[in-house]
Amino acid sequence: MVQVSKVRRNAASNRLTLLTVGILLSMFLPLLSASAVLTTWTKHESARNWSDVASSADGKKLIAAVNGGQIYTSSDYGATWTAHESVRNYFSVASSSDGKRLVAVATTAQIYTSSDAGVTWTARESNRGWVGVASSADGKKLAAVTVLGKIYTSTDFGATWAERDSARQWVGLASSSDGAKLVATAFRGHIYTSTDSGVTWVPRESVRDWEEVASSSDGRKLVAIAPYDFIYTSADSGATWVPRGKKGLWKDIASSADGKRLVAAELGGGQIYSSHDYGASWVPVVTDSSHLWHRIAISSDGIRIVAVAVNDGIYTSIDTGKISIKGTVTIKKVFGANYIAIFSNAPDTEYAVVATKTGSKAITFTGKTAGNGAASIKLKQNLVGYKLSLKFPSK
Repeated sequence: MVQVSKVRRNAASNRLTLLTVGILLSMFLPLLSASAVLTTWTKHESARNWSDVASSADGKKLIAAVNGGQIYTSSDYGATWTAHESVRNYFSVASSSDGKRLVAVATTAQIYTSSDAGVTWTARESNRGWVGVASSADGKKLAAVTVLGKIYTSTDFGATWAERDSARQWVGLASSSDGAKLVATAFRGHIYTSTDSGVTWVPRESVRDWEEVASSSDGRKLVAIAPYDFIYTSADSGATWVPRGKKGLWKDIASSADGKRLVAAELGGGQIYSSHDYGASWVPVVTDSSHLWHRIAISSDGIRIVAVAVNDGIYTSIDTGKISIKGTVTIKKVFGANYIAIFSNAPDTEYAVVATKTGSKAITFTGKTAGNGAASIKLKQNLVGYKLSLKFPSK
């Protein structure tokens, strides 16, 4: 359900919102109560039962599908959308890197391909329980999975299809840009990888309730999710996997072309998380319990994000690499000239406080969250008149 064009911070751009602070010698002084995260998210289109979304490499051309509705495309980064094709139970979509060649699958229906950015569509293959589809960068090599069925591959833009592997509860699917390396997930099964465009498959990792999976353009860096479990990453084309982040009700995952930038959507709690270090650390970029996020995609550089929510709209955003704390930052005097900065409801990651003052040398203090949304950093001195800037230490 993920594909190379659904590919889906660098340290220099990871500076957080600047806090201007006048610290008094009282026991507690609240400094900030902010709720801004990442950047502005813009809602598009009407509330529909959106099932999937995919993006061209530059993020300009988008495709979204509705389960029990039509296929929608945008050629202006999601600002406007046009409905195409007949009403069907569309379940998954994929796009070539230029956004011209599109593919969609519908449960109890067929595979549908387009070579003109979604204006016209051609029905392919037979009626099956299609649940996932992936595309190479040029759209020539395609792969699709069925629930309780097999994997099907095509090397001619979807004109003909070959049946592969065994019948399993297939869920997610992703492709390298050349279409040679494929990765698929099975519910209550393994992660499966292929290096020959889907002809043969190798089971990887443990049996879990695997959901979605995403791939870097070269197919070496992979990321997969399972509900009520961790996010899992691989840097060796799926041979070994490392659990990352927290356990959550994960619904979808997307990767940039180099695999460094990742975004994960959580169905419960209305959160979307972002990683800029290959999944080593994660920060929430949307925290809104009113959204039931279903699918997410990003441009190849990982900057442009598009997400769809259940019976909601289509949302777009630009990841500038800047993140603000959601919560409260407090300075506490502990004893003598020692102070600590306390962060409540903070993302579970490392922080640094950089104190600057005209005519004085910058002072940096580092700390880490305790894993329960609270963190404290020792300041060791009174910072009256300083400006405090929060950032992530360089990895």
